[in-house]
Amino acid sequence: MTHRTLARLGHGRTGIARVGIAAVSVAALGLVIAGCDNGEDPTSSKGTTPSVVDKEAALPGASVQETPTTGEATTGAGGVVTASLKTTSGASAGTVRFGNDSGATHIDIKLENLRPGEHTLAIHQLNACVAADDFASAGSPIASAGTINVNVNANGAGALVTSTDAVKLDDLAGKTVVVTDESSGAQDASTAVACGVIGAA
Repeated sequence: MTHRTLARLGHGRTGIARVGIAAVSVAALGLVIAGCDNGEDPTSSKGTTPSVVDKEAALPGASVQETPTTGEATTGAGGVVTASLKTTSGASAGTVRFGNDSGATHIDIKLENLRPGEHTLAIHQLNACVAADDFASAGSPIASAGTINVNVNANGAGALVTSTDAVKLDDLAGKTVVVTDESSGAQDASTAVACGVIGAA
Protein backbone atom coordinates (compact mmCIF):
# COMPACT_ATOMS: atom_id res chain seq x y z
CA MET A 1 0.00 0.00 0.00
CA THR A 2 2.83 2.37 0.74
CA HIS A 3 4.31 1.96 -2.73
CA ARG A 4 0.98 2.72 -4.38
CA THR A 5 0.54 5.89 -2.29
CA LEU A 6 3.98 7.18 -3.24
CA ALA A 7 3.25 6.47 -6.89
CA ARG A 8 0.13 8.61 -6.76
CA LEU A 9 1.96 11.39 -4.97
CA GLY A 10 4.51 11.49 -7.74
CA HIS A 11 1.90 13.07 -10.00
CA GLY A 12 1.95 16.66 -8.67
CA ARG A 13 1.56 15.92 -4.93
CA THR A 14 5.20 15.88 -3.82
CA GLY A 15 4.41 18.27 -0.93
CA ILE A 16 2.60 15.52 1.03
CA ALA A 17 5.43 13.06 0.28
CA ARG A 18 8.02 15.49 1.63
CA VAL A 19 6.04 15.96 4.85
CA GLY A 20 5.87 12.19 5.30
CA ILE A 21 9.60 11.78 4.72
CA ALA A 22 10.39 14.67 7.08
CA ALA A 23 8.27 13.04 9.79
CA VAL A 24 10.13 9.76 9.40
CA SER A 25 13.50 11.59 9.53
CA VAL A 26 12.56 13.42 12.75
CA ALA A 27 11.45 10.16 14.34
CA ALA A 28 14.71 8.46 13.33
CA LEU A 29 16.72 11.36 14.72
CA GLY A 30 14.92 11.03 18.03
CA LEU A 31 15.92 7.36 18.24
CA VAL A 32 19.57 8.23 17.55
CA ILE A 33 19.62 10.94 20.24
CA ALA A 34 17.96 8.61 22.72
CA GLY A 35 20.55 5.92 21.97
CA CYS A 36 23.40 8.39 22.64
CA ASP A 37 22.11 9.40 26.05
CA ASN A 38 24.55 8.17 28.72
CA GLY A 39 22.19 8.87 31.58
CA GLU A 40 24.27 11.76 32.98
CA ASP A 41 22.84 15.18 33.73
CA PRO A 42 24.09 18.11 31.66
CA THR A 43 26.57 20.47 33.30
CA SER A 44 27.47 24.12 32.82
CA SER A 45 31.14 23.55 33.77
CA LYS A 46 33.63 24.50 31.07
CA GLY A 47 35.75 21.68 29.71
CA THR A 48 39.11 21.71 27.96
CA THR A 49 39.81 21.28 24.27
CA PRO A 50 41.67 17.99 23.68
CA SER A 51 44.99 18.13 21.88
CA VAL A 52 45.36 16.66 18.41
CA VAL A 53 47.11 13.28 18.51
CA ASP A 54 48.48 11.51 15.49
CA LYS A 55 46.75 8.17 15.02
CA GLU A 56 50.07 6.32 15.07
CA ALA A 57 51.16 8.02 18.28
CA ALA A 58 47.92 6.95 19.93
CA LEU A 59 48.97 3.30 19.69
CA PRO A 60 50.81 1.85 22.72
CA GLY A 61 54.56 2.11 22.26
CA ALA A 62 54.29 4.06 19.00
CA SER A 63 56.16 7.28 18.33
CA VAL A 64 55.88 9.96 15.65
CA GLN A 65 58.95 11.19 13.78
CA GLU A 66 59.32 13.73 11.02
CA THR A 67 61.38 12.50 8.10
CA PRO A 68 63.40 15.03 6.18
CA THR A 69 62.55 15.22 2.47
CA THR A 70 64.43 16.31 -0.66
CA GLY A 71 67.75 16.28 1.20
CA GLU A 72 67.07 19.58 2.92
CA ALA A 73 67.90 20.09 6.55
CA THR A 74 64.84 20.13 8.73
CA THR A 75 64.08 23.20 10.88
CA GLY A 76 63.69 22.43 14.54
CA ALA A 77 63.81 24.60 17.64
CA GLY A 78 67.38 25.61 16.77
CA GLY A 79 66.52 26.48 13.15
CA VAL A 80 69.10 26.17 10.38
CA VAL A 81 72.59 27.70 10.26
CA THR A 82 74.76 28.09 7.16
CA ALA A 83 78.39 28.73 6.29
CA SER A 84 78.99 30.40 2.91
CA LEU A 85 82.46 29.26 1.85
CA LYS A 86 84.99 31.51 0.09
CA THR A 87 88.39 30.67 -1.35
CA THR A 88 91.54 32.67 -0.56
CA SER A 89 90.86 34.68 -3.74
CA GLY A 90 87.32 35.52 -2.61
CA ALA A 91 85.51 33.21 -5.03
CA SER A 92 82.54 31.17 -3.87
CA ALA A 93 83.49 27.66 -2.75
CA GLY A 94 79.97 26.47 -1.89
CA THR A 95 77.86 26.22 1.25
CA VAL A 96 77.47 24.05 4.31
CA ARG A 97 74.02 23.91 5.94
CA PHE A 98 73.40 22.53 9.42
CA GLY A 99 69.95 21.59 10.70
CA ASN A 100 68.05 19.42 13.15
CA ASP A 101 67.61 15.73 12.30
CA SER A 102 65.67 13.98 15.10
CA GLY A 103 68.18 15.04 17.73
CA ALA A 104 71.28 14.68 15.56
CA THR A 105 72.85 17.45 13.47
CA HIS A 106 72.03 17.23 9.75
CA ILE A 107 74.81 18.47 7.45
CA ASP A 108 74.30 19.34 3.77
CA ILE A 109 77.56 20.12 1.97
CA LYS A 110 77.86 21.60 -1.54
CA LEU A 111 81.35 22.49 -2.79
CA GLU A 112 82.36 24.32 -5.98
CA ASN A 113 85.37 25.91 -7.69
CA LEU A 114 87.87 23.62 -5.93
CA ARG A 115 90.71 21.41 -7.17
CA PRO A 116 89.56 17.86 -8.02
CA GLY A 117 90.36 15.29 -5.37
CA GLU A 118 89.71 14.65 -1.69
CA HIS A 119 88.91 17.55 0.63
CA THR A 120 88.34 17.63 4.38
CA LEU A 121 85.90 19.86 6.25
CA ALA A 122 86.38 20.72 9.92
CA ILE A 123 84.67 23.06 12.38
CA HIS A 124 87.06 25.62 13.88
CA GLN A 125 86.80 27.52 17.14
CA LEU A 126 86.78 31.17 16.05
CA ASN A 127 84.49 33.27 13.86
CA ALA A 128 86.90 34.85 11.39
CA CYS A 129 88.01 33.86 7.90
CA VAL A 130 90.93 36.04 6.78
CA ALA A 131 92.31 35.00 3.41
CA ALA A 132 95.59 36.88 3.94
CA ASP A 133 96.64 34.47 6.70
CA ASP A 134 95.36 31.39 4.84
CA PHE A 135 92.43 31.20 7.27
CA ALA A 136 94.62 30.75 10.36
CA SER A 137 92.27 33.38 11.84
CA ALA A 138 89.63 30.64 12.13
CA GLY A 139 91.56 29.17 15.04
CA SER A 140 92.13 25.51 15.77
CA PRO A 141 89.73 22.76 14.72
CA ILE A 142 87.34 21.42 17.35
CA ALA A 143 88.63 17.89 17.78
CA SER A 144 85.40 16.51 19.26
CA ALA A 145 83.45 17.64 16.17
CA GLY A 146 85.49 15.36 13.91
CA THR A 147 86.07 15.87 10.19
CA ILE A 148 84.16 15.10 6.99
CA ASN A 149 85.78 14.00 3.74
CA VAL A 150 84.25 15.07 0.42
CA ASN A 151 85.54 14.11 -3.01
CA VAL A 152 85.58 16.94 -5.54
CA ASN A 153 85.03 15.88 -9.15
CA ALA A 154 86.73 17.01 -12.35
CA ASN A 155 84.35 19.97 -12.58
CA GLY A 156 85.49 21.27 -9.20
CA ALA A 157 82.24 20.33 -7.45
CA GLY A 158 81.44 17.97 -4.60
CA ALA A 159 78.41 17.21 -2.45
CA LEU A 160 77.57 15.18 0.63
CA VAL A 161 74.60 14.87 3.00
CA THR A 162 75.20 13.30 6.40
CA SER A 163 74.27 13.48 10.09
CA THR A 164 76.36 13.46 13.26
CA ASP A 165 75.96 13.32 17.03
CA ALA A 166 79.46 14.71 17.57
CA VAL A 167 78.34 18.34 17.59
CA LYS A 168 75.09 20.06 18.61
CA LEU A 169 73.33 22.55 16.35
CA ASP A 170 73.10 25.20 19.10
CA ASP A 171 76.91 25.15 19.52
CA LEU A 172 77.72 25.95 15.89
CA ALA A 173 76.78 29.63 15.53
CA GLY A 174 79.87 31.83 15.52
CA LYS A 175 82.21 28.98 14.62
CA THR A 176 83.80 28.47 11.19
CA VAL A 177 84.01 25.72 8.60
CA VAL A 178 87.45 25.32 7.04
CA VAL A 179 88.04 23.22 3.92
CA THR A 180 91.48 21.72 3.39
CA ASP A 181 92.81 20.22 0.16
CA GLU A 182 94.02 16.67 0.76
CA SER A 183 94.50 15.85 -2.93
CA SER A 184 97.85 14.83 -4.37
CA GLY A 185 97.91 18.06 -6.39
CA ALA A 186 97.95 20.32 -3.33
CA GLN A 187 101.13 22.36 -2.85
CA ASP A 188 101.26 21.56 0.87
CA ALA A 189 99.64 18.78 2.86
CA SER A 190 96.24 19.81 4.24
CA THR A 191 96.24 23.24 2.61
CA ALA A 192 93.32 25.41 3.74
CA VAL A 193 91.54 26.43 0.55
CA ALA A 194 88.15 27.72 1.73
CA CYS A 195 86.49 29.08 4.86
CA GLY A 196 83.09 30.29 6.02
CA VAL A 197 81.66 31.66 9.27
CA ILE A 198 78.60 29.76 10.49
CA GLY A 199 75.59 32.02 10.93
CA ALA A 200 71.80 32.08 10.67
CA ALA A 201 70.42 30.88 7.34
